[in-house]
Amino acid sequence: MKDITREELIQSKEYWVTTIQLRLFAEVEAFMKSHQMNRTQFAEYLGCTKGYVTQLLSGDYDNKISKLVELSLAIGRVPKLEFVDTDSFIARDKAIYIARLETNQFAIFPEKFNSLEPVGVNSSYEFSISADLNSIRCRSTFHYVQGDNVLMVLEMGAIFAIAPEGVSEIKAKGTVPVDFLRYMGTIVVGAARGIIHAKTEGTVLNSVILPPINLVEIIKEDLVLEM
Repeated sequence: MKDITREELIQSKEYWVTTIQLRLFAEVEAFMKSHQMNRTQFAEYLGCTKGYVTQLLSGDYDNKISKLVELSLAIGRVPKLEFVDTDSFIARDKAIYIARLETNQFAIFPEKFNSLEPVGVNSSYEFSISADLNSIRCRSTFHYVQGDNVLMVLEMGAIFAIAPEGVSEIKAKGTVPVDFLRYMGTIVVGAARGIIHAKTEGTVLNSVILPPINLVEIIKEDLVLEM
């Protein structure tokens, strides 16, 4: 099977359908959490079946635009849509790439896991930029928790290399835009998912998959350069 390039992936329908699904999933999860709703209660709120909610949260759906808008408004969100030139997007995507991953701490406590209780995930992200502006470090932590019990701790670092055109843009603006930071955060979450899966293999925690994380609610501001 032929390997697909990042450029080909960005130009595929599947990539954008999945991206939109994951973003909607994160918004729905955040709404349910803030309103302390389970899937049954959320289905009642929407006036739909629990099966539909299960499909929605598993990514096994492909809604019409009208349904996407209806669902977004129901959870207090406006589905703002932006169209960007493909070549410009690919050029920006190439301006930053992950250079190194570091696992600084990893610990699991599978003996504390209760299969009858839901597992919560807490995460944090801290960004810093090198003096020459050609790399950005993202320090991240991920905790699996059940009540007062910590089931897993992952502390990791990701170093992103910035291409010259990206450095020029950062210099001109004096900031790293928040959308750029969220993009890096998305890559970090994907990497963390792989690390967790590999390191929990053979334990009861291997069945607990790191879910999509709503980075819009966590990463809220540009990274301002210290001049």
